[in-house]
Amino acid sequence: MGLFASEPTYDYVQLLREIWAHGAESVQLVVPFYLEDVGSHRMFLRPGFSPSVENIDRTVGQAKNLGFRVQLMPILRLKKRERGDWRGTLNPKAGATAFFGAYQKEMLSLAKIADRHRVEDFVIGSELLSLEHERQRWLRLVAKVRRVF
Repeated sequence: MGLFASEPTYDYVQLLREIWAHGAESVQLVVPFYLEDVGSHRMFLRPGFSPSVENIDRTVGQAKNLGFRVQLMPILRLKKRERGDWRGTLNPKAGATAFFGAYQKEMLSLAKIADRHRVEDFVIGSELLSLEHERQRWLRLVAKVRRVF
Protein backbone atom coordinates (compact mmCIF):
# COMPACT_ATOMS: atom_id res chain seq x y z
CA MET A 1 0.00 0.00 0.00
CA GLY A 2 1.56 3.26 -1.10
CA LEU A 3 1.49 6.06 1.45
CA PHE A 4 0.88 8.60 -1.29
CA ALA A 5 -2.14 10.54 0.03
CA SER A 6 -2.07 14.25 -0.77
CA GLU A 7 -2.73 15.05 2.90
CA PRO A 8 0.43 14.34 4.95
CA THR A 9 -1.67 13.36 7.99
CA TYR A 10 -4.12 11.15 6.07
CA ASP A 11 -5.33 8.21 8.20
CA TYR A 12 -4.79 4.92 6.34
CA VAL A 13 -6.53 2.75 8.95
CA GLN A 14 -9.70 2.23 6.87
CA LEU A 15 -7.65 1.03 3.92
CA LEU A 16 -5.69 -1.30 6.19
CA ARG A 17 -8.96 -2.68 7.60
CA GLU A 18 -10.26 -3.26 4.08
CA ILE A 19 -7.08 -5.14 3.11
CA TRP A 20 -7.35 -7.21 6.31
CA ALA A 21 -11.03 -7.95 5.60
CA HIS A 22 -10.03 -9.45 2.24
CA GLY A 23 -7.91 -11.99 4.08
CA ALA A 24 -4.44 -10.50 3.63
CA GLU A 25 -1.98 -11.27 6.39
CA SER A 26 0.90 -9.13 5.12
CA VAL A 27 1.12 -5.57 3.91
CA GLN A 28 3.91 -3.63 2.28
CA LEU A 29 3.91 0.05 3.23
CA VAL A 30 5.67 2.14 0.58
CA VAL A 31 7.06 5.48 1.77
CA PRO A 32 7.97 7.95 -0.99
CA PHE A 33 10.95 10.22 -0.42
CA TYR A 34 11.73 12.81 -3.06
CA LEU A 35 14.82 14.15 -4.77
CA GLU A 36 14.68 17.33 -6.84
CA ASP A 37 16.06 15.48 -9.88
CA VAL A 38 18.47 12.69 -10.89
CA GLY A 39 21.47 14.88 -10.00
CA SER A 40 20.30 15.61 -6.46
CA HIS A 41 21.40 13.88 -3.29
CA ARG A 42 19.16 15.56 -0.69
CA MET A 43 15.98 13.60 -0.14
CA PHE A 44 12.88 14.73 1.67
CA LEU A 45 9.32 13.80 2.55
CA ARG A 46 7.31 16.03 0.23
CA PRO A 47 4.13 17.49 1.75
CA GLY A 48 1.18 16.66 -0.47
CA PHE A 49 2.97 13.60 -1.86
CA SER A 50 4.54 11.91 1.18
CA PRO A 51 3.29 11.15 4.68
CA SER A 52 4.77 12.92 7.67
CA VAL A 53 7.12 10.96 9.95
CA GLU A 54 4.34 10.91 12.56
CA ASN A 55 1.94 9.49 9.99
CA ILE A 56 4.41 6.79 8.98
CA ASP A 57 4.81 5.83 12.63
CA ARG A 58 1.04 5.79 13.20
CA THR A 59 0.31 3.77 10.05
CA VAL A 60 2.94 1.15 10.83
CA GLY A 61 1.49 0.86 14.34
CA GLN A 62 -2.04 0.52 12.98
CA ALA A 63 -0.97 -2.23 10.59
CA LYS A 64 0.77 -4.14 13.38
CA ASN A 65 -2.21 -3.68 15.72
CA LEU A 66 -4.49 -5.20 13.08
CA GLY A 67 -2.22 -8.24 13.00
CA PHE A 68 -0.39 -7.70 9.72
CA ARG A 69 3.13 -8.83 8.97
CA VAL A 70 4.60 -5.54 7.75
CA GLN A 71 7.26 -4.72 5.22
CA LEU A 72 8.36 -1.08 5.26
CA MET A 73 9.70 -0.01 1.88
CA PRO A 74 11.03 3.50 1.30
CA ILE A 75 11.41 4.51 -2.33
CA LEU A 76 12.89 7.54 -4.04
CA ARG A 77 10.87 9.60 -6.48
CA LEU A 78 11.89 12.61 -8.54
CA LYS A 79 10.22 16.01 -8.23
CA LYS A 80 11.50 17.02 -11.68
CA ARG A 81 12.07 14.48 -14.42
CA GLU A 82 13.32 14.54 -17.94
CA ARG A 83 12.45 11.79 -20.39
CA GLY A 84 14.10 8.56 -19.19
CA ASP A 85 14.80 9.83 -15.66
CA TRP A 86 13.82 7.62 -12.73
CA ARG A 87 15.33 6.34 -9.48
CA GLY A 88 17.36 3.82 -11.46
CA THR A 89 19.28 6.57 -13.28
CA LEU A 90 20.44 8.69 -10.33
CA ASN A 91 23.73 10.50 -10.82
CA PRO A 92 24.23 12.75 -7.78
CA LYS A 93 26.30 15.79 -8.75
CA ALA A 94 27.64 16.02 -5.19
CA GLY A 95 28.92 12.45 -5.49
CA ALA A 96 28.21 9.09 -3.91
CA THR A 97 29.47 10.12 -0.47
CA ALA A 98 26.91 12.93 -0.24
CA PHE A 99 24.14 10.71 -1.57
CA PHE A 100 24.83 7.84 0.83
CA GLY A 101 25.14 10.25 3.76
CA ALA A 102 21.69 11.68 3.06
CA TYR A 103 20.19 8.28 2.26
CA GLN A 104 21.60 6.75 5.44
CA LYS A 105 20.07 9.51 7.58
CA GLU A 106 16.59 8.83 6.17
CA MET A 107 16.92 5.03 6.26
CA LEU A 108 18.05 5.06 9.89
CA SER A 109 15.09 7.26 10.81
CA LEU A 110 12.68 4.78 9.23
CA ALA A 111 14.57 1.79 10.63
CA LYS A 112 13.92 3.13 14.13
CA ILE A 113 10.19 3.21 13.40
CA ALA A 114 10.37 -0.30 11.95
CA ASP A 115 12.22 -1.58 15.00
CA ARG A 116 9.87 0.12 17.48
CA HIS A 117 6.88 -1.60 15.88
CA ARG A 118 8.68 -4.91 15.32
CA VAL A 119 8.18 -4.79 11.58
CA GLU A 120 9.13 -8.02 9.86
CA ASP A 121 10.95 -6.60 6.83
CA PHE A 122 12.70 -3.35 5.98
CA VAL A 123 13.76 -2.65 2.39
CA ILE A 124 16.63 -0.40 1.35
CA GLY A 125 17.92 0.45 -2.10
CA SER A 126 14.81 -0.25 -4.16
CA GLU A 127 15.58 0.09 -7.89
CA LEU A 128 18.66 2.27 -7.39
CA LEU A 129 20.38 0.61 -10.34
CA SER A 130 22.88 3.36 -11.12
CA LEU A 131 24.30 3.01 -7.60
CA GLU A 132 24.53 -0.80 -7.49
CA HIS A 133 28.27 -0.69 -8.15
CA GLU A 134 28.80 1.08 -4.79
CA ARG A 135 29.03 -2.28 -3.03
CA GLN A 136 31.10 -1.17 -0.03
CA ARG A 137 28.81 1.78 0.62
CA TRP A 138 25.77 -0.50 0.49
CA LEU A 139 27.39 -2.99 2.87
CA ARG A 140 28.22 -0.23 5.37
CA LEU A 141 24.68 1.13 5.11
CA VAL A 142 23.12 -2.30 5.62
CA ALA A 143 25.34 -2.89 8.67
CA LYS A 144 24.27 0.45 10.19
CA VAL A 145 20.59 -0.24 9.52
CA ARG A 146 20.92 -3.70 11.09
CA ARG A 147 22.27 -2.12 14.28
CA VAL A 148 19.01 -0.16 14.57
CA PHE A 149 16.55 -2.68 13.08
